[in-house]
Amino acid sequence: MIEQSSLDVQPVAIEGTVLTVSTVQNQQWLIEKSDGSTVPIKHSNLPHDQTFGIATGARLRILAEMKTSVSNAGVTKTTYEATHVEKINDES
Repeated sequence: MIEQSSLDVQPVAIEGTVLTVSTVQNQQWLIEKSDGSTVPIKHSNLPHDQTFGIATGARLRILAEMKTSVSNAGVTKTTYEATHVEKINDES
């Protein structure tokens, strides 16, 4: 059994470009942010109408819960779970 000594949940907004897409519900998107860093975001709780048509290269704005946990051994882990997603239209 793994016990967590603390868990912090905060709402965050992430904008970026989709690097990987999976239609499997329990998979994650890999998003490249404008600073070049990448972040994996779980999307299993999003309704199908929000995820339909999202493809590699799409620009997205994602509202997510950032969950930071620290194990009893002192290891910090951060995960992101999407709560809402919308496509960003970069055309002017």
